[in-house]
Amino acid sequence: RRHRAVVDADLGRATPCDDFDVEALIRHTIDTQITFGAFLGAATDQGATWEPTRVAMTSALEAPDVLLGEAEHPGLGPTAKTRLLAIATHDMLVHTWDLSRALGLDETLPPGNIEAAIESILAFPEAVRQAVFAAPIGVSADADPQTRLLAIAGRQP
Repeated sequence: RRHRAVVDADLGRATPCDDFDVEALIRHTIDTQITFGAFLGAATDQGATWEPTRVAMTSALEAPDVLLGEAEHPGLGPTAKTRLLAIATHDMLVHTWDLSRALGLDETLPPGNIEAAIESILAFPEAVRQAVFAAPIGVSADADPQTRLLAIAGRQP
């Protein structure tokens, strides 16, 4: 929904992800889905746009037993396919917030996905988290789940 809201004039806008403007953020998110989707059988060409990437990932995930077993990831080694899907999903979740913030859209993330994303991100060693996300931001112990997720990913809600 947020991707469909992007118009050409938005592509150069800054995002909360320091490395990316809107155009680069979208490309990164698509490329992440293509890369991790390949481990799950999603056949999408590098450089594809969002729609064929989404369709390929959705189709791959409909296959029986697609998430059973492991795949060999070049940086992570043998990794459970469920973990690879979690990485792709939670990366997209955080970047959905980035895109929403950049475009001035509703920043509310799907509540059912937030706790799983927090657990998944925190399961990585600190060095891996620092390579993927900005430094965590401290928040109060009673912060809502979305605020906690964003803080873990180095985003100032």
